[in-house]
Formats: sequence, C-alpha cells, structure tokens
Amino acid sequence: MGSAKYSLSERTALVRMSLHLMSAVRSDKLYLADPMMQLEEAPLHHCNISDILRIADYAQTANSSTVGFSAVYVASQNNHLQVLQALIASDADVNIANNKGDTPLLFACSIGHALVTQELLAAGANKNHTNSNGTSAVLIASQNNHLQVLQALIAADADVNIANNEGVYPLLIACEIGHVLVTQELLAAGANKNCTDTNGISAVYAASQNNHLQVLQTLIAADADVNIANNEGLMKSFQNNHLQVLEALISADADVNIANNGGL
Repeated sequence: MGSAKYSLSERTALVRMSLHLMSAVRSDKLYLADPMMQLEEAPLHHCNISDILRIADYAQTANSSTVGFSAVYVASQNNHLQVLQALIASDADVNIANNKGDTPLLFACSIGHALVTQELLAAGANKNHTNSNGTSAVLIASQNNHLQVLQALIAADADVNIANNEGVYPLLIACEIGHVLVTQELLAAGANKNCTDTNGISAVYAASQNNHLQVLQTLIAADADVNIANNEGLMKSFQNNHLQVLEALISADADVNIANNGGL
C-alpha cells in the first residue's frame, strides 16, 4: 500500500499515527485511542495486527525515505523482538536502509542482538548487504566480538570474505583486536586466512603487531602464510618486544630476513 491510496485527511491522520508508531516501537508501547473511549495503553505486540499494518505501511512510505529510520530499524535497534515479529507478520520491509546505507540487520549485529538477527534473517534480510562504507553484517559482528550474532550469520550462509572500502576483511579486524573465538569461527567458515587490506596488512601481521598470541597461534594452526610479501609482522615483533609472538613466528618458519617496503 502507498500514500496515494489514502485521502488527504487520512494521510494527515496517518502521519501522526506513524510518528506515534516510531515512538511506540522505541519504548515497546503503543497508545491506541478509540474515538468513543479514553486513550489507553497496551503493549505494541498485543495490538490488532491490522492497526500495526496500517500505521507501519504509512510510516514506511512517508517517513523512512526522509528520516532514514523505518519501524523495523527502530525495533531492531532497541531489541524489541515481539514488536519486530508483529511488524514482520504485517509484511513490513526488513531491508530499508537509512541514509548511510545501514539496514536493521547491520544495526542489530553492531549491538549484538542475536535473536533479532535471527528473526531478520528468517524474514529475508539481505545477509550480504553493505553500507556506504562497504561494511557488512559479518564484519560488524566480528569487530564487536558478537560471537552468537556471527554464528547466526554464518548459519544463514553469509559471505565471510566481504571487505569494506578500505580492504578490511572480517578476519583482519578480528585478528587486529584479538577476538580469538571469532577468529576461529571465521576460519572454520572459510575466511581467507591470507587476505590483506589495501596496505598489504595480513591477519598474521595484525595479530603479531598487537601481541595477540592466541590469535596468531590460531592462524598458524590454520596454515596461514607468515611470509606474505610486504608483511612486517616479524619486524614489528622485534620492535615491540613481543617475544612469545616472535618465537611462534620463527617456529612457523617465518623469514627473519624479510624486509619491509623501506628495505629494513
């Protein structure tokens, strides 16, 4: 349904109602007023589904294109699972993005709402969508160490090898920060263990530079290349006195004579 199907008076009323819905979704409450009765409060998920559909439909067409936040987006952001389920049952679009390209799924993954993530995926959310920065749901979950969210995405066959606009892969960011379990999950799901960003930084380099020994050991166990061209991981270990990391690299046959771009 679209706004053309409503009269001017209906559109005016629905604008008010749609704004009301957006506020209601944030608080998990909806205030419904019968013309013949006093305004009373009820949880949104207990409301008549046709009321939700009618309001959500106009909220979607009238507001999301300008404000950038749909009712589904707000429900996902605030972890209101039953509200989200009510909206999905009314055929609300789960793939409407804001003006930065962030969808409800991306935001749910950034906060760590595993059940909301599963609900959105089951409703057809684009598991491989990227925002204006090229950031995917898998990258967001990996960066924020949201293991259950990542597992839900992997179970839905999300691509674990989508890099952002700077060439940063989910595995790279997990190794840089030191998320061991996320690193293991990504590798098990087929993440490219030898991926590099636009600066030639590999997962081994990222783990070595930041002294994440367990992450490095995980990569070595997965047979990651410790001698990727332009990789300064070993040199950084010398400079930063990461002795255990250095020992692990040498044990994995890292070339102690490898030079960086400056010939050092």
